[in-house]
Amino acid sequence: MRKILIVLVLIIFSFSAMAQEKKEQTKPEKVKTEKVEKKTAKKTEKTTEKKEAVKSEPKPEKKVEKETKTPEKDIAEKKEKEDVKPEEKVKPTPPAKVEKEEKVQPTEVVKTEKAPEPVKKVEEAPEKDLKTLAKELEELKAEITKMKAEKKPESKKDEKLSGDPIMFKPYGFIELYGWANDAQFVSNDLVIYVKDEKGSTANLSARNSRFGFEISVPYIKTVDLSAKLEVDFFGSLPDSGTAETSTGIRMRHAYFKLAKTFASGTTLALVAGQTWATATIPVFPNLINPAAGWGIGNPWTRIPLAELTVAQKMGKLCGGLKLAVAKPITGTSSNRKGFIEVNVDSGDSSHWPSLQGQLFLKGKFEKISFHFAAAGAYGREDYTDGIKMNNSDTIVYGNEVHTWIFNTALVFSHKYASVKGKFYIGENLDMFGVFGGSLITDNDGIVQDSMKAMGYWAELSLMPFGELVLSTGLGAEMPEDIDDANYKKANYKKNDSFWVAAYYTFVKHLRVGLQWQNTSTEYTDDKKTGNSFMGSLRFTF
Repeated sequence: MRKILIVLVLIIFSFSAMAQEKKEQTKPEKVKTEKVEKKTAKKTEKTTEKKEAVKSEPKPEKKVEKETKTPEKDIAEKKEKEDVKPEEKVKPTPPAKVEKEEKVQPTEVVKTEKAPEPVKKVEEAPEKDLKTLAKELEELKAEITKMKAEKKPESKKDEKLSGDPIMFKPYGFIELYGWANDAQFVSNDLVIYVKDEKGSTANLSARNSRFGFEISVPYIKTVDLSAKLEVDFFGSLPDSGTAETSTGIRMRHAYFKLAKTFASGTTLALVAGQTWATATIPVFPNLINPAAGWGIGNPWTRIPLAELTVAQKMGKLCGGLKLAVAKPITGTSSNRKGFIEVNVDSGDSSHWPSLQGQLFLKGKFEKISFHFAAAGAYGREDYTDGIKMNNSDTIVYGNEVHTWIFNTALVFSHKYASVKGKFYIGENLDMFGVFGGSLITDNDGIVQDSMKAMGYWAELSLMPFGELVLSTGLGAEMPEDIDDANYKKANYKKNDSFWVAAYYTFVKHLRVGLQWQNTSTEYTDDKKTGNSFMGSLRFTF
């Protein structure tokens, strides 16, 4: 019996020892498990921080969510399992579980370390940004250019404050021309008519040179406002031996123009100042001779006037009407020698301005352009109170007389040829450059009436190539033949001329010219002929 009890006690003791040993083995495993859990938590926190850093970088949000979602769920599930049944996770082979846990953790770290891939995209981003910025810059430039083009004109208030720019465009030419005449002409270098066949002259001059400005006001958009100022050196010569080198300045043009063109093609324009007379159409023969056709059928002048133009564009055609009121410049200027002189002009004393008008039509068809115009003027001169004539201190008395002119001009031009000419008829036309005669006076010098005159000229020009121009033409002036012994006759019965001219342009601004002109002047009982040879060098700007 004692032996049986001893055996039972030993069995119980052995079982208790085994239980105690088992408890001691379980504690270290729990400690190890707790350590592993703490370590896992720390790693999870680090992983979360890394993920947040990656999120702050330019990376698609969906990809980050996908990468961060898996490890957090796994860790959460493991924690839930460990919290609910921690005993079940304690197994006889803990090292294997530790290895499994350790395998899971590196996997999470590897996944989070793949985040630097977006960094490569960030490094590539500057190139894309530069291209985008360059594109945006070009778009901005285009928008600014468009805004400038669509910029509205400044208001009247702003015009005065913006500087009011006025544009000046210089133009003109410098010309040296020379002549060799086998007869004495009036007026020497201005070949008009033959005075004496026995005399001959030769010389050089530069007084035909001219200079001018074309002036525009671009900031005014509602109308076209422009002006012109031009001078040459055919002014009065001083009474000295150096007259040819001390020529006076002569005003050619000094006017402004105000114009408005409407959507219908109608243009209204006002010209005020000194320019070409409305009654004399500015069409000229190709002559070096500065007289430009005076005395041989081409009346022209420049006078102070106010001219109104109405023009209408009709497809390839343009036609219109010009009306003007002009100063009645006559052969009896009131200021002959100085700025102030006690004298009265015969036109002033008539109380009549020169009333002038012109109809014109021009256009271009295919390669041919044309210009047709018809013009005229009417005025009066009064000699009843006595008028001093030019180049004389003698006072001339007489009646009130009329002055009128009608003339036409026609021009056809092509790239290789042109034809142009003019015809006129009128009375008392010395103001327009008719030299045959203007007034009918008796033998005592009393003005009785106006002298009639008529004339014409025509010219053909060939341009075989752009640099060479060949011209030939003829013209004549025929004053009224007075067949009454009680009245003085005209300066000549007829004055006609024939010419040939050639011009060659070496470079764009430099031209050389040669001209031969034969003039015959028929008097009452005589006829005189002379030849004039002219040459010129002209620099144009």
